[in-house]
Amino acid sequence: MIKKVVHILFLLLSSAIYSQNRISYSQYMVNQGVFNPGFFNSEYQLSGNIYYRKQWIGIEGAPTTKSFIANYNIGDAHGLKLNLYQDDITVFKDLNFGLGYNWRTYTGESSMLSFGVLVDYGIYSAALGGVATKVANDPAFTSLSSSYLNFGTGVYWESSNVFMGLSAPHLFNNSKNAGFINPDVLFNHIYYTLGVRLGDFKMQFFPTALVKYVLGSPLQFDVNANFLYNYKFWYGIGYRNDNTIIPAIGMVLFEGLKLIYSYDIAVLAETSHSSGSHEVTLGYSTSFYSGDQFGKRKYLTKRYNYKKQ
Repeated sequence: MIKKVVHILFLLLSSAIYSQNRISYSQYMVNQGVFNPGFFNSEYQLSGNIYYRKQWIGIEGAPTTKSFIANYNIGDAHGLKLNLYQDDITVFKDLNFGLGYNWRTYTGESSMLSFGVLVDYGIYSAALGGVATKVANDPAFTSLSSSYLNFGTGVYWESSNVFMGLSAPHLFNNSKNAGFINPDVLFNHIYYTLGVRLGDFKMQFFPTALVKYVLGSPLQFDVNANFLYNYKFWYGIGYRNDNTIIPAIGMVLFEGLKLIYSYDIAVLAETSHSSGSHEVTLGYSTSFYSGDQFGKRKYLTKRYNYKKQ
């Protein structure tokens, strides 16, 4: 049964891909709920992340992204998800509200597989009325807005030492600003994530990778080396294949609450017009990266034990 569901999901994921790259998430390893409806949190019944990204510092009107992701587990098998998202660039704003559901099943004594779906409603607006023009009250610069509806799906698997995810957060390539001068379209993307936990309780090492694909654009990938020391301090260094270096630092403020900051450094000469991009995550119980201050493994202490009774 599981194999049939996975096969159907892969067909869905491969049926709606097109061009244009969406935002890149440097802290994807702790923010997978942003783009994977199948992602679940295995530590607490209720969890959430606040996410902020300011791109291309020094360039006026550069993108700013804010999001809030909350997850609520109903027993071992079911989960509910709330996604709030806002993306601003120059005079354009994309405001999005999403509701999701995932279903989980055991694949072993310490591993689970999750299938998720998400429906989201967005409002795309352009404050063109505030743009300075040579002609007063130019009708071409009237502030406009439009709404759109989309659906996403994803699968996520996690054990005590490995996670993998595959998702398509927007299955339909629908226009999000009908009536605008230069129509923009929400194109579907495929996200694949992989991570491994290595080391002991004192120092844990988390190598992770993200691959992002959309038809018509170059394949993008991130690789990261992340460290958690003494369940308290987070260090990381990453590389994106657009020649971006991504150092990160973070801290477990108290049990379950984690703050992580990263800074994208473009190393190409032609990108020197920007001084980089800031990214901050404040998360309560970011899954897989337990930060357990009592020196016990997550799968032995979490609220819902995966081990079959």
